[in-house]
Amino acid sequence: MRRHSTNISCSAHRFEAISPPLPDLYHQRRLDMVRLAMLLVDDLPTAEDVVQEAFTALYRRHGVRLDGVNEPAAYLRTSVINAARSVLRRRRTLRAYVPERAGHAAAADERILASENHQQVLAALGCLTGSIPAPWARAIKQPSGLDRTSSMVMYPMTAWPSQTGR
Repeated sequence: MRRHSTNISCSAHRFEAISPPLPDLYHQRRLDMVRLAMLLVDDLPTAEDVVQEAFTALYRRHGVRLDGVNEPAAYLRTSVINAARSVLRRRRTLRAYVPERAGHAAAADERILASENHQQVLAALGCLTGSIPAPWARAIKQPSGLDRTSSMVMYPMTAWPSQTGR
């Protein structure tokens, strides 16, 4: 029995030599991973966040003893590179987004002023109709058919639409 227990401890000891626990890996590889992330993202705080997220993900998936991970350093390096790429994709998306420009916000009294301006324009038109020649005044006051208006201004029916656009 005793021999069996020593084999277990020896195999556990061999496993620790192959795959160091997470705290040892953190102390051995953190600075290297931060340098790698810094080269990719060009920002020290973001690089530190990327490395911290990689270590956190490694812990969540495999625990402190890193059971089931053959090469924890390679796994960690790949996690850091993938996380840095995600950061770069998010940055590119944010740079590409162009928010819509804020439109002209109407003043609180704009509707009242607009109705006053409208009333002033109508009053000015009322003053003008007395000085406008009779055919035009009739056309302004009482809109009628196109042929009747064309006869009032003495244009042929075919020329009237082109003349009104000028």
